[in-house]
Amino acid sequence: APILCPDCEDEGSQSRTARLIEWLGELVVASGLEPRLRDHGIARDDIPMLAREAMKQQRLLVNNPCPIEEEDAARLYEAAW
Repeated sequence: APILCPDCEDEGSQSRTARLIEWLGELVVASGLEPRLRDHGIARDDIPMLAREAMKQQRLLVNNPCPIEEEDAARLYEAAW
């Protein structure tokens, strides 16, 4: 957080997280990238497969502060679709 938002150091983690999410949203808009999976040719029917495959990425999942199940991954993909 100090690198991305030096003036956020005195804020709580929820406030810093909200500011990071806002900044990432602005970055997506500035990049010109379409933010939704469907805009990149991903079919909604692919979501279960994407969630299954995501669960195989243990090198990433072990560092996640919250346990995540395949159903959680599917919900994230659904929200991004």
